[in-house]
Amino acid sequence: MSAQTIAKHDNRLDALDGLRTVAVFLVILFHVSAPTMAAGYLGVDIFFVLSGYFITGGLIRSIRRDGKISLANFWVRRIKRLMPAAILVLLAVLVWAQWFAPIYRRQEIGADAWWTVFYLANWRFIGSTSYFAADGTESPLLHMWSLAVEEQFYVFWPLLVTLIAWAVLRRKRGSTSGADRALGALTVATGVGVVASVILMWQLAAHVSTDRAYMGTDTKAFELLLGALAALFVARPAFAAWVARWARPLIWGGGIVMLALFAVLDGPAPFYFKGGAALFSIATAALLLGVAHKLNGFEARILAFAPVSYLGRISYGLYLWHWPWAQWILGDVKEFQPLKALLVIVITVVCAALSYHLIEMPIRQGALSKWLSTRKTLFAAAGTIIVTALLATLVGGTPLSKTVRPLIAGSSLNENVVMLVGDSVPKRLTPELSKYVGDYGFELVSAARGGCSPMAYHMELGPVDQTGAQCPSVRPVQDETLQQYQPGVVLWWSRYEVIDRYTDSGRLISPDSEEFWREQEKAFKLAADRFTADGATLAVVLTERPGLGMLSRPAETLELPLLQNMIYHDEYRQRFNEIVKQVAAQRDSVVVLDGDSLFCAPGPGPGPGGLCDDAVGDQGYIRPDGSHVNNELFGARVSKALLEQLKTALGR
Repeated sequence: MSAQTIAKHDNRLDALDGLRTVAVFLVILFHVSAPTMAAGYLGVDIFFVLSGYFITGGLIRSIRRDGKISLANFWVRRIKRLMPAAILVLLAVLVWAQWFAPIYRRQEIGADAWWTVFYLANWRFIGSTSYFAADGTESPLLHMWSLAVEEQFYVFWPLLVTLIAWAVLRRKRGSTSGADRALGALTVATGVGVVASVILMWQLAAHVSTDRAYMGTDTKAFELLLGALAALFVARPAFAAWVARWARPLIWGGGIVMLALFAVLDGPAPFYFKGGAALFSIATAALLLGVAHKLNGFEARILAFAPVSYLGRISYGLYLWHWPWAQWILGDVKEFQPLKALLVIVITVVCAALSYHLIEMPIRQGALSKWLSTRKTLFAAAGTIIVTALLATLVGGTPLSKTVRPLIAGSSLNENVVMLVGDSVPKRLTPELSKYVGDYGFELVSAARGGCSPMAYHMELGPVDQTGAQCPSVRPVQDETLQQYQPGVVLWWSRYEVIDRYTDSGRLISPDSEEFWREQEKAFKLAADRFTADGATLAVVLTERPGLGMLSRPAETLELPLLQNMIYHDEYRQRFNEIVKQVAAQRDSVVVLDGDSLFCAPGPGPGPGGLCDDAVGDQGYIRPDGSHVNNELFGARVSKALLEQLKTALGR
């Protein structure tokens, strides 16, 4: 097989398509919980480096050929390449959400689709979920965060390249040295961007949250920019010749480093955010350059093997389709399920192949492509975005839904709709609750948010993960849910009322002060007023004692203020419960449920601070970590007990 045969297929490098195959299957195997694939998320890093390399290579060719970049042509090519397949997946998810998903999931999925269609999904998910801390209610669009990062890069990077090239070339119009100077300026700017982005990831992971560091466009930009830097370097003949001479060491050196990092960056490990991601991306760039310049080597031949390179050509569709199917087929179970995982992969390949041949390629290179002029493509893209956004609005959760949905559903109180508010404990139980609410005459919608009190104020969770600072964003979600669904019942279940909080003036106050409890009582009454303003009943689950499983958590986790207060200061829990009971005694619109009875026997428990023993024979604890229910074994039991209490408290 000649180098030329290996190199080209449909004007693309087959060997680099093979590298795409490796990247996408790393991600797929990670998402189906395959053994030894805990670092499979690194496949996204490979994709980013490849994207930066290919996109920048095309921009460089435009500068050298034409002395400028046609931004309209660039963006039209991106639209034709990326939008059709993504919109198809979005529509499939919206249809599923409207007709098959439990009602409590529709609002979040509608919001996810809204932000996805505008290519801002990463910023949506940073504030609404966690990529690595799965809670059993992950969005089927969660993986779209990476597409959003790439699309934002595709908007701003060509603009920056154009600006720098214009500034240099206007002085050296039409000269070869002008193009070289422009590439030199771009190389310097790109290098500065890489360093700044790496430092920002490190700092945000340490001082804000790992999700902010992982999914932020600014913090992941260095991976795309490293690919761009590789393209800028090989645009220089001397460096390209050096790469060709050292291609095999680059392949093996880059590959060995990538494998070594793959073995230690599962989780991801903290080192990922402290330079590990940068090192992995540099190794990827080295491997990429080596493969691209050693097309007659056996390494490139393996990657260019027809079935492997074909999967790389449809890798975009594989990435888009695999996560929804994993959610639909695998469900909440996070353990590896071989047969179901294989089914996910097979269906994903079929969907991606059909999308590629029947939709993507006809639009990119078929007869339809010739009809789609630049203007028509831009108008079609805008129209498609608007229609998809409107469909998401009908599902719920978008900025327009609070206006549109009540017009469709009417404005009367829905007595049987239960709106769930609270933290990760009820949120993780929601899939189980949704299975049984109908048996008790209810429907369930959710505005629960892990790590936050329903009172939606700033909290002090600890020095590393400051998600408490994002908790005020819970209130708009609650208000939109109230307006869209007009629930007859608001079900409150939380334990975040016992840690340090900030006052409206920004002072930090602690549960060991009377001022704290005055603020808590005031905040609870205001929240109760808000939830019951339109006639709903607020049903509050009195915060239960944590279980003995709490003590099995890692030592560093047990140092978190919330867990310290739950374990050693049960008086805080009791104090807040007394506030709730006093308000309920004064208001017919507030009722209380007994959280302890869901798990604990009467009387003090054997652990420190009155922890309760919620073990069930040899099945283990109802709450293995002391807080969250083991849904598989005990989800039905706890859900039914809770719903029975709710029905009784409401007098139904």
